[in-house]
Amino acid sequence: MKNILKKNYATVAIIGLAIISFSGCTKEPSLNHKPTVKVPHNKILDIGETVTLTARVFDQDKEDQLHYLWKISAKPKNSQSTLVNETNKTISFKADEKGTYYLDFIASDARSSSKSKRVTILVNSILGEWRADLAKTKEENQLDDDEKAEVVETLSSHYKFIFLKNGKLEGEDDASWRYNKNGNYQLNESKDIQLTKKNQLFIIDKLNNGKKLKLYYKRALKK
Repeated sequence: MKNILKKNYATVAIIGLAIISFSGCTKEPSLNHKPTVKVPHNKILDIGETVTLTARVFDQDKEDQLHYLWKISAKPKNSQSTLVNETNKTISFKADEKGTYYLDFIASDARSSSKSKRVTILVNSILGEWRADLAKTKEENQLDDDEKAEVVETLSSHYKFIFLKNGKLEGEDDASWRYNKNGNYQLNESKDIQLTKKNQLFIIDKLNNGKKLKLYYKRALKK
């Protein structure tokens, strides 16, 4: 009986050692790191303009094969814009309608995906040089002769101005603009800027006497 117990104990011990030995030989799956991405800053475009965007991708697992995907998550009504090479890090995009476009990018490996990153594209900018349209300004505003003369003189002294990318208006001291939710640009607190066409805008000037004046400008032709 004792011999049988000894044999059983020996058998159990051998099986236990075999299991431990086998477990030690099993390779645990390696830890996977999600890719991380960076996308370009938001852009301001004119209608019909084409922009190229390149995402930057980082992955600690050098052996991973990565896949990329850009997509337009939202765009203006009636827009037919599409992305070129949407499965690459670099894509091109042509803006065909005025409004806001949202482009999202993700990178993925076989086991995980990065967080989605977004680029916002605002189409139909006012960047660049604009010149006063004196004829239309005088025609559109029903003012008396004194006020007309004052307006013409003011426009003549600032016959052109340039909107810069940093939000400043070159040609007037301490002037800046911002894009508001109503779809208008606002210049300081006393003036609103509205685009009527791609190459035409007007500034609503709130005069001291309570009247509002529309000052028309045309975009200067690019050389």
